[in-house]
Amino acid sequence: MRWLRAAMMTWAVIGCSERVAVASSHADDAKLSTYHTFAMMTVPPRATANDSGSAGDTSVRSGDVKDSSGAGDSSVTRMDPMLASSPVGEAIRSDIVHSFAGRGYRESSAPDFLVAYYAGTGHIIDVRAYPYDYSGLSSSGRVDLRDYPAGTVIVDVVDASTKKLVWRGQGVSKIPNDPELYAHQLAVAVKDIIAQFPKVANPTG
Repeated sequence: MRWLRAAMMTWAVIGCSERVAVASSHADDAKLSTYHTFAMMTVPPRATANDSGSAGDTSVRSGDVKDSSGAGDSSVTRMDPMLASSPVGEAIRSDIVHSFAGRGYRESSAPDFLVAYYAGTGHIIDVRAYPYDYSGLSSSGRVDLRDYPAGTVIVDVVDASTKKLVWRGQGVSKIPNDPELYAHQLAVAVKDIIAQFPKVANPTG
């Protein structure tokens, strides 16, 4: 398959001064136009440094959140967007579902596409830290495994039948210390990332 790289950039305003840079990459629009239903993928267990095949400081992996002293605590855990049990984790999943619904897609147990995401409060976001089961969106057939800067939110759309990545949206914003404010900023980022995804074609109702 020949891949098309979309260089779409928009700016979402957070509060009075914060902005989120949003971009997306995708396969051909004909494939995306066949989708009507979706389901969220379960976040896989976090990989160790050896599992991810990545060198470097494992203390800065996505989801490995630490306070300024380097020791994790309950307040920091509440900030982890990759934990389904954390307030921020619950919020980002809900934001993703509502954003796709706003584009006309229906959540389903027999979906046309699956949705995965990455976010974190570490110094970098390492997509290898959460090994979802899919491939694609590169000429080599592999998922882009580079590190992303802190504050990055990535939303991946995966074809449910082939388990290949067909669309990736991403945005970057600052990470506040307050979980409620962070959840709000993620909501804005998610909405504007998914606004890059095409609206459902020929809604089935």
